[in-house]
Amino acid sequence: MSRPVSTSINLYTHSKRGDYAIQRLIGLSPSGLIKLILTQVLSFVLYGLAVGTFLELLVTKLMFTIDEGSYDFVTLGVTSIVFLGATFAQIFQFISLFF
Repeated sequence: MSRPVSTSINLYTHSKRGDYAIQRLIGLSPSGLIKLILTQVLSFVLYGLAVGTFLELLVTKLMFTIDEGSYDFVTLGVTSIVFLGATFAQIFQFISLFF
């Protein structure tokens, strides 16, 4: 797991300790709490990926328009798919530690 991602998860978890304590008091099991945290983190990551991919495509299209067609969209697409695949592999590897 990359250091920035684990640091981000740690900071997010620490900032929500009060909320998690209340949920534990009303009967949420420890494994349920871990699943809740991972679901929240995964939703943030997927949102970031979706917005980032959309913005990347928008900026690439703008650069293509400005530069009059000198960009290779196949290479850009393959690179994007490789990076998204690596990100998902890392996320699922981390989640598999808890399930």
